[in-house]
Amino acid sequence: MSAFIDNVIDKLNQEAVSFYSRIVNNNPTDTDKIIGTISCVSILYYFLFIPSTPKVKKTIPRKPYARKKLVNNDKFSALIDKTLQNEDKINAVVNKFKTTFEKDCIKLLDPENKYNSNDDKMVYQQKFLGEMLMKLLLELDAVDVSEIEDVERKQNIKQMRKDGIKLIQGYLKPIDALKK
Repeated sequence: MSAFIDNVIDKLNQEAVSFYSRIVNNNPTDTDKIIGTISCVSILYYFLFIPSTPKVKKTIPRKPYARKKLVNNDKFSALIDKTLQNEDKINAVVNKFKTTFEKDCIKLLDPENKYNSNDDKMVYQQKFLGEMLMKLLLELDAVDVSEIEDVERKQNIKQMRKDGIKLIQGYLKPIDALKK
């Protein structure tokens, strides 16, 4: 068995010397080129992609997110229909505020129900109402009266919009002040 192993080692040594001499004399065969390419790629892979020491990932403990279930998903639906006339748009926004958000605003601003900035539910409610009221104000702001030629109708629409903005801002300002 030992003679066989010695014979194999001698054969490998002769092939290696032959391979080396063909490369040095600039006369490589296609097999030599393939072997050389594979060797170079293997060496590069070893040095570039295999780390010398395993890297330990530091894990940062994170607070698990609480999934919040909304009771009424209607609050996220489109606030008003885009095909309505100006007066109808204003009325739709004001009615949406009165039916959907006014009760929650009154409940949040109730002096007996003291606002606690450490209560996640109250903070979420305050942020949610602030965003929704801003969205309603933007809808009122989107009502365009510049193309209306009837002066009386134009003034009426402007007054309706102004009253709606004052109503919503009357709740939005105290809700935003709760943050501080």
